[in-house]
Amino acid sequence: MRVPKVSIKPLQKDRSQLEWRNPDGNRRRLRVDSSVAEEYAFKIRQILIQGKYPEVEMEKSNNRERAQNLKLKEFWFVFAEDHLPTLRPNTQDLYRRLMVTLSDYPVARLSICEINRRAVIQYQQQRNGKASPATINREVQLIKSMLGRAFEWEILERDPRPGMKLLKENNMRDVSNIRPEQMIGLLESLPDTLSNICEVALCTGYRKETIVGMMISQVQLPDIGEFGMVRVEGKGGEFTTKRVGPRVVKILKEAIGDRTEEHVFLSSNGKRYNSIHKTLDRHIRKLGIVIAGGRKFCFHDFRRLYATWMLNSGRSLDEVRDALDHKDRATTDRYAKFVSGGEVFEPVLGGKVQSGQ
Repeated sequence: MRVPKVSIKPLQKDRSQLEWRNPDGNRRRLRVDSSVAEEYAFKIRQILIQGKYPEVEMEKSNNRERAQNLKLKEFWFVFAEDHLPTLRPNTQDLYRRLMVTLSDYPVARLSICEINRRAVIQYQQQRNGKASPATINREVQLIKSMLGRAFEWEILERDPRPGMKLLKENNMRDVSNIRPEQMIGLLESLPDTLSNICEVALCTGYRKETIVGMMISQVQLPDIGEFGMVRVEGKGGEFTTKRVGPRVVKILKEAIGDRTEEHVFLSSNGKRYNSIHKTLDRHIRKLGIVIAGGRKFCFHDFRRLYATWMLNSGRSLDEVRDALDHKDRATTDRYAKFVSGGEVFEPVLGGKVQSGQ
């Protein structure tokens, strides 16, 4: 293999000029201190042997060296500026909340090149008992996402994420103890718009982001008749068309009014409704609503409750799977063990609040 030529020409005041030709044949020059000229010439030669451009690779190396000295909580601002705008608003809010928590722990004060599997395990141990495994896993996922971007942007030379394992979660939450009158009491206690959002979730099983992100253009409501159609955006960004019943049609009509564009549900300032957890959690605590095992009721439990009540009403697992857009039937099958034949919320069936047979 022909070794690329890099010449060194002495200049005045202990400076030297390096000269070489790039892979495209263009001549390039670089002035450095004479004391490091040989070192730079060697680096440039190695880069040329690889068929790469020395200026580009050295700039990457300099950027990498500067960024590697950033602590995780400092790198967050680089990550947030470049990556967060590509995410959904609710995911952006979640990442910001998670970073507030991370900032209180030693892992946030490590430089990003120091964060490895051991550092993540130590963080998990520090958080154990202070948060649920699911919450800790979301925090670790943010760390991994930041490290992934650092690797993708060539700040880190190797990907540190392999081997960073998440905690085992008890994902199946049992909501079979929740009674319709508890939900009615909750809906009546909430501010109007938030109450409507929660009732749509309870009557359809839609995820929070599906509801608060719903645009008027996705909704087709009848002038005559009880049922409407909604183009629902699923977890993977795919759209499916779903029929909605009389109660949901009434809620959507009231929320939309005479408007023809924007989001269906708007906050008091006329913008997209985003922050719901703080208000919802306050009312849930006040009413003392908990699921089996004494666990706190959360927004996603509306979806679980919808599935449970569908099964209690005699609907099949395949019908529930279709309603919830589960890709894997095994996900739906987990609800079967919670069927109790208990009370069912009226809008799920289209009748009044009733007891299962």
